Order: sequence, then C-alpha cells, then structure tokens
Amino acid sequence: MEDLTQSQVRTLEGEAALLKKTLQTLIPQLESAQQLLEASELPASLRANLRGVLQQGDLLFKQVHVLLERLDPAMRALREDAARTRREREQLATLYEISQVLNSTLSLEPLLDLVMDRVIAVTGAERGFLTLLDEESGELRFAVARNIEQQDIEGSDFQVSRGVIERVTREGQPVLTDNASEDPRFADRASVIYFGLRSIMAVPLRVKDNTIGGVYVDNHIRAGIFSEQDLSLLNAFANQAAIAIENARLFDDLQRTLDEIREIKTYMDDIFASVDSGILTTDEDGLVMTLNRAAGEIFALPENKAKGRRYLDLFGEIHTGDVASCIQEAQQQESRFQDYEISCKLPRRGEVALKLQIAPLKDAREQVLGVTTVVEDLTEERRLRQTLNRYLAPSVAQEVLRMAATGYVPLGGTRRIMSILFADIRGFTSFSEQVGPEELVDILNGYLTIAARAILRQEGTLDKFMGDAVMALFNVPVPQEDHTLRAAQAALDMQRRIAALDLSIQRGHFQFGVGLHVGEAVAGNVGSPERLDYTAIGDAVNLARRLQEVAHGGQILLSETAYQEIADRAKVSSLGPITVKGRAEPVLVYELLDLGP
Repeated sequence: MEDLTQSQVRTLEGEAALLKKTLQTLIPQLESAQQLLEASELPASLRANLRGVLQQGDLLFKQVHVLLERLDPAMRALREDAARTRREREQLATLYEISQVLNSTLSLEPLLDLVMDRVIAVTGAERGFLTLLDEESGELRFAVARNIEQQDIEGSDFQVSRGVIERVTREGQPVLTDNASEDPRFADRASVIYFGLRSIMAVPLRVKDNTIGGVYVDNHIRAGIFSEQDLSLLNAFANQAAIAIENARLFDDLQRTLDEIREIKTYMDDIFASVDSGILTTDEDGLVMTLNRAAGEIFALPENKAKGRRYLDLFGEIHTGDVASCIQEAQQQESRFQDYEISCKLPRRGEVALKLQIAPLKDAREQVLGVTTVVEDLTEERRLRQTLNRYLAPSVAQEVLRMAATGYVPLGGTRRIMSILFADIRGFTSFSEQVGPEELVDILNGYLTIAARAILRQEGTLDKFMGDAVMALFNVPVPQEDHTLRAAQAALDMQRRIAALDLSIQRGHFQFGVGLHVGEAVAGNVGSPERLDYTAIGDAVNLARRLQEVAHGGQILLSETAYQEIADRAKVSSLGPITVKGRAEPVLVYELLDLGP
C-alpha cells in the first residue's frame, strides 16, 4: 500500500497542473475579448461595464498565476518531506526488522549477513563491513564483509579504509562524510584516495562503556548519499547488534562450557562405568542417587531399580559391621572409613563379604550433599583363599593370589637358606594291606591333618603330601628369622598330638618319623605355566629326607646344622655319625627330645 502523504501530494500536483493549463487557455481568450469589446459598437455604458468585468478577470487570473507560482516550491518541499517521511518509515521498519532478527537467534554469522544486507539496501551503500576486536589479542578482525549484491566480499574486492574503522573503534565516535576524497579528515588515508571512496559512514559497536568493534559502509560512485538519518539508523543498528554479539559470545561461552561439562561428564561416566569396584552415592536422606555397573553387579540390582531406594536396603541382612553408623558419621561428622569389612546376606546373591570405603560427598563449596561409598566384593576371594588354604600354606596361597591378580607367573626359584622337614607315618604301608581303601583314606587323612595343622600353626609352607609322608619348608617364601625353631616346634607338636590321639577310634596306632635339616636350596615355581608346583630343590632337601628315612617312629632327627641353629634351647640326644643313603661320608645326627624356654 502506497504512503498516504505521497498520494495526496500527487493529487495536489495534478490539480495544480490542470488549473495552470486552464489559465493558460483562458488568458488568450480574455485578451481577444478585450479587443472585440473595443472594436464593438455597443453603447458606451455597456462597454464600460464589460471592460470592468474583463479587467477584474485579468486581475483574478494574475493573482491565481502568482498563487500557482508560489505553489511550486511548496509542492517541492512537500515532495521532499514526503520522501523523507517515507525513508524514515523504511528505516524504522528496517530497524524493527533487524531488531526482530537480532532477537530471534544466537547464531551470529548468518544473523550478521542478513542484517548487513538490509543496512546496505536501506542506506544505498555499495559495501558493508563489520569488525570485532579479538577478546584475547585486541586485534581488529572482519566478521562480515558484504556487497550490494548480497554476496561476501573476498580477494581483491576486500578493500576498505582500515584506518577509518580503527579510528572509529579507538575513539568510539561515529564518522559521516559525503565526499571522503575531499574531506581533510582523510587526507592521510591512502586507501580512501586510491579507491576513490566518496560517501562513508562508520559507527562503533558498544556494549555499555566498552567498544567491541565497528560497522562501516561506503559508496565510491555517488557522493552525499548518506544523511544524518542514515547515521542514526546505522548507530541504532550498531547498538542492537553490539548487544546481540555480546549475547552470542556469552552463549558461545556457555555452549563451550556446557560442551566441556558434557565431555567431562561423559569421561567421568566412562571411568565410573569401567571401574571394577562398585561406586554408589546417596543424598542427605540416605537415598541412592547414582551407582555404576560394578555396584549393580555386586548388589544384583540394575541402576534404574536401585536409584531412589534406601541405601541400607541394598545390603539386605547385615551380619557383621554397622553400616548405618558409618553413613551417619560420614554425613554428619565428615568422617571417613577405609577398608571397612562387612558380611551380609543379599536378597539375590546370598552370603557375601564386602569391603567399603565410605566418605562424605561434597559440592564445590564443601557442603555435604550425601555419602560416597566404594564397594569391593571379597566373596570370591575369601572362598578362593579358603580353598587354597586347604591345599597350600597361607604364605604360598597369598603368593598364588598375588600372581593371579598381576597375571605374572614366573617359573624358576630363589636360592635361600631354609629349614626342610620331612615326616612319614611308620608302619602305615603294611597296615594298608589289611583295610579297605575308604577306611584307609580316613585314617591317613586324620594323621596328615595333625601334621599339616602343626606345620601351619608355625606358619610353615606345606610343600606337598607324598602318600603317607609330608614335606614342609620354613623361611620360604616369607622370610622367618627363627625358621629352624619353628620347624622344630612343628615336629614336636605333631608327635605330641599323635601320641595323645584316642586309640579307641583307630584300628591301629602310628607314629611319625621326622627328619629336619637346615641348608641352602632353591625354592620356587616348578612345572609349566599351565600347572605349577611350589617346592624346594637341592642337596639340603635330599639330606632332610634321608634323615626322615632312618628315623624310627616317634623320633625327630636333626642334622648338625639344624641343631646348631637351636642349640641354646634344644634338648637332644646325640646319635653320633650315621651313614645315610646317597652320602659317602657319615653325618652327625641328633634326636630332638624337647625345647626349653
């Protein structure tokens, strides 16, 4: 719809032109009438009246002509005012449109392209540039460069008087010139002269009291195309654009921060999920907030069913340990509990052994939000340890568990001084011919259990059972300063316990023949990576066994080196030199009778 003022102006102009044309037609007719009147033979009185009428008409025509002449400048002023009004309305519409666009998106680059296209179209500029100050370096960079064809300016066309923009940005004052090439303010600007720039307009981009860049438009063909109204429009646009740019920057910063937080969260979630230990957190009311995969497996409860439940409900029936008190202290007194072991009966798993690390959960301001608990499942380890302890000495079982945990299973051994003990049930071989295998096994297990427990009580390494014999090592794999004394105490212990055995429940009564020697041997893993046996090898082992072979039932025979290790406490009977199998020279042998304090 056309502007109403313009329509009225055109109507007035048409009516004025028609009136002028009519006057131009009537004036010759009026002159003709005067001539005819003078030449007529009408009475003098009538001619005088008609002459007066014609004179009044001529005067009226002259007055109208004067009015029409005065109407032309008024019409020109009205046309200019109408054009100015239309332009102001267009600028306001553009400013409103720009404002709507600025408030509709935080995507800065396409937004500024669109806005710059509208500014160029309204102001009649050939090119428009928007520059921003780099927040870190403070250098001026071009964010938008557009031409009248709504295309990005690149290459050789990307030429602008950088000095003008820098001046506007530095001083924070707008610039307007209708002929830059002749403006003394730009006499030192080579780019202005070289590119023949005429109309230039530039305004700063300001947010509060900070200048963040500038907006520049120019035209090198026409002079005087920019007005103060255009400058006001550009300044208004710059004010809104500056706010939009700042908002976009804040949004970008926020987006980057959120992306970093998401990356950190994803990273922490990955860590959280990959940790073998169970991890769970609770709020101040003791309700589960988060738990990882491992915790879900330990409690046999998926995350979606665990969240929001009471923390203590996860532990089912607690047999040992006071989890509730630990949680309360961690939350109220900010206490920490390390390696806190409990046993409980879980609804879906039964009896389990757990080790807990309990600590208060705090925010960045050190305010307690709840509790964090790290849970390790010791159930299988306990079962495995109990099983291994039935077959191995605790020290060896511990070493097996360590190797299983690390995955490093070395073959070979370590040379070390050790005490080697052999014990054999005397007369058991002939006895085995008289009873059935089931009963024989029961009787054998009873005697070997006595021997094994005596050795393990002294923290010896139960090397192996060999039929009705047992082999034990001391000082390996864990060093023991009193290893010979421990071996001697184990030997006496087993002999005493066998002597006290209730004969009424046995079909026969047997005694151990024991040999004990101290010497250097190699102890370690023997076999293959698939099947290992921890044992000791060397001449010292052979001598201990030979001593056991010559010992009678109830005897404990010591070698010279074994006796010297415990001579200050041992009560012995010297048996003198004895020849043993595999030795050319006799060896000094002592029978251990008892150990003093």
